[in-house]
Amino acid sequence: MLADSEGHAIRLSASAEALIGHAPRPTLEAALADPGDKVTFAGVDSDLTAQVWPVGGSGLRLLRIDAPSRSSDAQLRDFIDHLPAPVVLQDSAARVVAANPQAKRLLGAAAAIGASLAADPRFADLEAERDAWAQDGAITTDETWAVGGASRRYQVARFRIGSDHASGPVLATILLDVTARRDAEQRLRESESRLAAFMNHAPVAMYLKEVGGRYVVVNRRMEEVVVSGVGEVLGRTTREVFNPIAAEFIEAADRRVVETGNAEVGEEHYAGADDFQYTFTTRFPVRNGDGRVTHIGGVLIDTTPLKRAERRTIETERRLSAFLTHAPFGMFLKDAQGTMLITNPEMARLAADGEAFVDGEDAAAVARREAEVIASGEPSVTEWFRPGRDAYGSTLAIRFPAPGDGGQPHLGGFVLDLSERKAAEADLARSQEALHQSEKIRALGSLLAGVSHELNNPLSAVLGNAIMLEEDLVDATHVVRAQRIRIAAERCARIVQVFLAMARQKPPHRGWTRLDEVVADALEITSYGLRVAGIAAKAELPEGLPEVWADADQLHQVIVNLIVNAQQALEDQPDPRTIRLRGGASAEDLWLEVEDSGPGVPGNVAPRIFEPFYTSKPQGVGTGLGLSVSLGIMEAHGGALELLPSNRGARFRLRLPRRAPADEVRLPPNAPESAMGSGRVLIVEDDPDVADALAGFLRRDGFEVEWTSGAESMTRLTEADHDLILCDLKMPAHDGPATLAWLSGVRPDLLDRIGFVTADVVGRAASDFFVQCGRPYAEKPFTRKSIRRLIAELRALGSERQNAPPAS
Repeated sequence: MLADSEGHAIRLSASAEALIGHAPRPTLEAALADPGDKVTFAGVDSDLTAQVWPVGGSGLRLLRIDAPSRSSDAQLRDFIDHLPAPVVLQDSAARVVAANPQAKRLLGAAAAIGASLAADPRFADLEAERDAWAQDGAITTDETWAVGGASRRYQVARFRIGSDHASGPVLATILLDVTARRDAEQRLRESESRLAAFMNHAPVAMYLKEVGGRYVVVNRRMEEVVVSGVGEVLGRTTREVFNPIAAEFIEAADRRVVETGNAEVGEEHYAGADDFQYTFTTRFPVRNGDGRVTHIGGVLIDTTPLKRAERRTIETERRLSAFLTHAPFGMFLKDAQGTMLITNPEMARLAADGEAFVDGEDAAAVARREAEVIASGEPSVTEWFRPGRDAYGSTLAIRFPAPGDGGQPHLGGFVLDLSERKAAEADLARSQEALHQSEKIRALGSLLAGVSHELNNPLSAVLGNAIMLEEDLVDATHVVRAQRIRIAAERCARIVQVFLAMARQKPPHRGWTRLDEVVADALEITSYGLRVAGIAAKAELPEGLPEVWADADQLHQVIVNLIVNAQQALEDQPDPRTIRLRGGASAEDLWLEVEDSGPGVPGNVAPRIFEPFYTSKPQGVGTGLGLSVSLGIMEAHGGALELLPSNRGARFRLRLPRRAPADEVRLPPNAPESAMGSGRVLIVEDDPDVADALAGFLRRDGFEVEWTSGAESMTRLTEADHDLILCDLKMPAHDGPATLAWLSGVRPDLLDRIGFVTADVVGRAASDFFVQCGRPYAEKPFTRKSIRRLIAELRALGSERQNAPPAS
């Protein structure tokens, strides 16, 4: 709107209004300066004054011009002359009809009246001029021209002015120098582009929000991470983006920034988030030109990975601490100078043990070894033995290089106690040796099975005939000689039987056993070794000891083992070297002590002396099984084996209960002597000499005797009945088991009358046969006593069967 100084509207010429209306706005703003200012355009005849005010926030201007009443051309000319921008008016022939001083300075001769702008290379393109003539409205273009050796940018506006001009319609051209503005705009665009690139590619969340909490700038990281699930952040408020608890916390922090005007830096936690659960946050105030806080900026650095790594580190350290605390071996870490950095409780205990763990060497040697480990980067393993120690007597040390702080190498290590492992290895070696010995004994047993049969048959003949010869002779000299033959044969028989008892493989068979006889047999078998070693062994057992319910072979094994142990303990001792066996009985049990005059059992060995495979003897001397097996045998009998205190030597006591199973049938004490009587006895034996000796015993006791071989036995047993049948176990053609099987099928009525006389009880087959058939037997070489006992057992078993009630 145009008005005079009194506020009345002024009507300008159409050309002036067109010029004002189509002029580029920056030209008018430059001409009219700030809102409220007045600019006077001085003319020859009159003044033109304009004033401008802003209208709202739209960027429009309200223009009021105060001017005296003048012609339109004069007004237009005055207005053009005082505009700060170059203005040129051209007629329809493209000739200049008017140009203000600014245009003349810029264009020179090209802006002279009557000249053609087309002569200027900068206006060589007339397309814009023709377009401006052909249409209403302004055509605005940007041009870059060289002015004064520099490149300048101009905004060119072309528009047609109506025919009220004196020369008719004209083409107005206004040139506005926008170089500074365009450069500023370019710099602004570049700055904004750099800022956008920086924000969007920054690995942190960045934002700018109004004081009221609405986000006006956010970077990509803020959009992606912080507000996942809520869509775009831009334009939203804090409460629209975050949950209520987090929003309340953020708003309180924003208020503090606004109220204090200071930035806040600190760690924050947002529970439930995956990323940005932990953040290092910076909030800062953003002020306008007058210093008032209008916005709040923020940068959020995601410290969640760091926090999680810290937690994992703490958990790892706790696990390591648990390992260190509970490890049953020493663990340590040293620096390159040998200073201890980490030790676990076990290593601390070892260090306080009074001895430095230096691998049995001095500290200097250990330091050299540790330096070699660090220098070479290779681990070192050393092992050493310190006698006289239960724990860490055998020790293994492992040292290895470990990374340290600042690239400095450290030394880690383990110290392991191998004492138990070494003891276990020694026990294993002894058990393997024991197994080897067992295999040798097994082979020896097989050999003895054959040898015993070959020895026992002739020994039976020698012994039987010697006994009968001793009974028949009258001359004292011949009686003595016969007696010597009998004693020698009996000794040979006992030696063979003892060897068989040690080698036989059969299940435990308990019966009423005389302890004095077992002791005598044990001394008999060990007598040669004791005599050669110069050791005197003496048994002191009272007469009339009661019998005990035991396996004689196992009891014999225990006593022999105690005698052999005592012999080994005495071998390097000075004279006198003695072994004493004393026995006795109480109301509850029988006892036997084996005591030697040796060095005794050391106090540190005594608690382990009955452990399997434990031995204090040198390698190859003992297996560590003798006492353990002996203890097991005694406990299986309901008895005990213990080491007693002694002033000198070792003193072992074994105890056996006197009781027997309630259902056990015990022969009367005179059973061996009750075999006198009559009856027919069939001897089934393939060796005539043995059969003759056995028949001699039986005939002297009043029996009618008939002899046959195994092959002929079936014929004899078919033709006649016999009161007793004494059969050899092993025969070439028809042996004992075959005879028993034949009786079961053909003459079952004779099964209760058969017993066996055998030289082979070592083999597994023989022992299994006697367990299965349940028939009594006598071992070769037999004596008169053993045969009488066999006949008594046969008669007792037959009597039990005859008196048994009939089966219902």
